[in-house]
Order: sequence, then C-alpha cells, then structure tokens
Amino acid sequence: MLNFSSLYSELESLYSHAGRDPESFRRFAGALERAQAELRATFEEMTRDFAERTLARLRREGAEVTEEDVRLLRSWITGEATGGDLRNDDALLDRLGELQGALEELGDVRHEPLSLGSLDRVRQLLRRCARVTPDIVNTLERMDLVRRFDEALGETPTAPTDRAALADMLGERLHRNPRSEP
Repeated sequence: MLNFSSLYSELESLYSHAGRDPESFRRFAGALERAQAELRATFEEMTRDFAERTLARLRREGAEVTEEDVRLLRSWITGEATGGDLRNDDALLDRLGELQGALEELGDVRHEPLSLGSLDRVRQLLRRCARVTPDIVNTLERMDLVRRFDEALGETPTAPTDRAALADMLGERLHRNPRSEP
C-alpha cells in the first residue's frame, strides 16, 4: 500500500542529494517509476471492488446512474477527474509549440552547407522533437479517451443507453491490463 510520507521523503532525499552526475538522477528516476507503479497498484486495489459492484448494478434493468458514479468511473476509466483538464491542454500547447519551433529551426538548417556544425544542430533538433513527441501522443490519447467517455454519456447520463455505454466502457477497462496512469 502506498505510503505518501515515505514516498515524499525518499523523493525529497534523492533529489536534494542529486549532484550533476547522471547516476544520481537515474536513482531519482527509478524512485519516480516505483512511486508511479505503487500509485497505480494502490488506485487499482482501492477502486476495483467499487468498479465491479458498479458494473453489476449498471447491468441490472432500471439501474440509476448517479453523478457520483459518473465522477468516480470517469476517473477510473480515463484517469481524469473531470472532462476538461486545463493542465493537459496547456501542456499540450507547450509541447506542440516546442515541436513546431524545433521543426522551424530544422527547416532553416536545410539551407546551410553540410558541415559538422550543421549535423550537430540537426542532431540536437531531432532530439528535441523526439523528447516532446511521446508527451504529445500521450496527452492526445488521454484527451480522446475523456472525449469518448463524455460523448458516450451525454449531458445527463440517466438513459438506459447511457447506462449500457458506461457498463461497456467499465467492463472493457476491468478486463484489460491497467492503464499507465491512474
């Protein structure tokens, strides 16, 4: 079970003692990965029973969908507490801007004569592109999942079709591998 106090203490200690050497930040990155894995496992453990009971209830004729059901299941299915997470939108715009800037600079380099300097600049620009692209893909996938969740349920998820859509999404989520983030 996740212990926030010890998690924070470990991360704080690793960060404060990290020097300029890559190994100290590898240890920090390893601790972050372990913390994320613990968070996923704890989230799954704490919510799986709720999700299974809710799925059984949703499949019963005449079952009602409460706002609390929708809020908790949105978080469980999509990893987002609400449909529109402004931080994701801002991060996406930042990453897209960074990618566009790197591509514009790359376009400028194509007019330069081939040299070790221009090759090094291209290498650096391609690294920038490669660094931000996975974040863009991840954010767009998460935003698409939230959009599909919200579209499936509509404004007021009380109709039998909404209940069935919610049950289908929840059933799919329960029977596939856990997603990468809670």
